[in-house]
Amino acid sequence: MSVAKLLILVLVISTVVAASFCNVYYIRNDPGVRIVSKDGQAYLFLGEGHTGYHFSYLAYPLVVAEEFFYAPPLPKDQISALTEVKITSSGAEQEKILLPAHSPSTMFFTPFDDGFYAMCGMELCKLTSGGFRPATPAEEREIGGTEHLYRGNGRGETVNGWFMRDLSRSPGEQFSVNLGPVGIVEASSVSKAVGDYPKMSVNLVRPGQAPVVLYRVDGHPHRVSKGEYRHYFQRD
Repeated sequence: MSVAKLLILVLVISTVVAASFCNVYYIRNDPGVRIVSKDGQAYLFLGEGHTGYHFSYLAYPLVVAEEFFYAPPLPKDQISALTEVKITSSGAEQEKILLPAHSPSTMFFTPFDDGFYAMCGMELCKLTSGGFRPATPAEEREIGGTEHLYRGNGRGETVNGWFMRDLSRSPGEQFSVNLGPVGIVEASSVSKAVGDYPKMSVNLVRPGQAPVVLYRVDGHPHRVSKGEYRHYFQRD
């Protein structure tokens, strides 16, 4: 074998080895919108979670091909969070709520006069600034247990005097919630076709004022540096 061919072979092998060890990093934002309103006030629960992917440059072509055939890679990291926005006549207050990574899944989100409850695993739980916590014995007695939680589809129903509506990922879906003198909350799904990654936005339109963007999230995965990825998921 000539020296030139040997050098080319070494270069190819070195490139393949380097590609197998060097990673590319992507993050997908996970949008979601739920609006709960009553008596001219509204609570917005807005998805702020992130899903992370990383794979070697050597695997990258295969990942692209799988994505083309609607077989995305399995996530490597996930973090769940939501922002609670309270809208009243005095303004809009925001609070970000981190949901523990290994907390039980929540179902049957339901508004009550003293707060928001759900079923965590098989137990009644209440939403707080630190996430969902187990309901106290007094709250259990007041609510009456998980059997009194809402089990509808969130498509615009009144529950315990509160109007509830979720924004689906269907392209072009939009709806508004009229809060009277406080204004109108407009929610829309702006993805273009079925199968696209979700894109959602929420605006607040107050009388005589320009619309205020409260939420706008694109769920399409975007490439980040290794440092940014670590920052999102607090990896060492």
